[in-house]
Amino acid sequence: AGKSLTSLKYHYGLQCQIREWISMALVRRSFALLGKASTLANRCGIHMDRILCGIPEEEDHENDQDSYKPERNNNIGRRMNYLLAELLEPRSQQKIPLLERHMLSPRLSSDVLAMVGCQSCPTFQEQEMRNRWIIIRETHCGKSSFYCSPAFEQNVLCWSHISQIYEDNLADINSLIFVRDDFRRLIACVAQQLSSHSVEGMPPRPVHAPKTTVRLLSRQLSQSNCGAQDVVRKARGNDVMTLEMDLLVILIPTMDKTTYYLELFHRSCDGDGDDYLIDDAENQSSRRASNNISAGDDSPF
Repeated sequence: AGKSLTSLKYHYGLQCQIREWISMALVRRSFALLGKASTLANRCGIHMDRILCGIPEEEDHENDQDSYKPERNNNIGRRMNYLLAELLEPRSQQKIPLLERHMLSPRLSSDVLAMVGCQSCPTFQEQEMRNRWIIIRETHCGKSSFYCSPAFEQNVLCWSHISQIYEDNLADINSLIFVRDDFRRLIACVAQQLSSHSVEGMPPRPVHAPKTTVRLLSRQLSQSNCGAQDVVRKARGNDVMTLEMDLLVILIPTMDKTTYYLELFHRSCDGDGDDYLIDDAENQSSRRASNNISAGDDSPF
């Protein structure tokens, strides 16, 4: 569990993940998540000044023969100035406006929109979204906003429940959406996506996870006036409706903003052979990566 990961010291995606965890930990006041970010950075041999201040380590230039490789200076973020206000302001006084928590329409690049079949770039149109099961999370400087398509809200979870569960840190949102084994497969999908971003500017590559079982919480709770805690209890019970679907995952990491795009499809035999498939025979590297990025109740989604 404590194996060194110094070969990943300059990995762009991993540094994005560490910065995201640190900023989220301060916004959410989570020592657990801050500890996991610190542990991962320490195992990778990443210095704090590199993560927080955007400064390459001096010993890189002093001790490493190949210290002037471009990725050592290019795969580095800006100074995290925004953390100061979050650090000194009590959480009870931090007010995040509704529009910053509720993504009214997906904010995706034209490349990603085209990748997911949006025919009217640069934005999704209502008619394109009506029957698609999509949830998007965007984390910017530690603050997260969510988008849920109408069909996703009607069948899986509505935005109001997701937002409240997240704000109150009652549970990992994806652990409620997916049954236990398939939640782990989702983590493997995210890990595979993260590992593919070894340098800045790598194009996102969709990951497909076939035969993924999701909980249809909204279908069962639609007739009742239930709160966030009721949703969590229902998801953890044994009488919840489920449906086997195909899952598409796209991760777009940057140093201060990361976007997670998840879409569910009704089971089909069709598939794009060029896309990576996470199945029961998933490779060992993705398994190891998923262990490294998993963050328990405070995980990235």
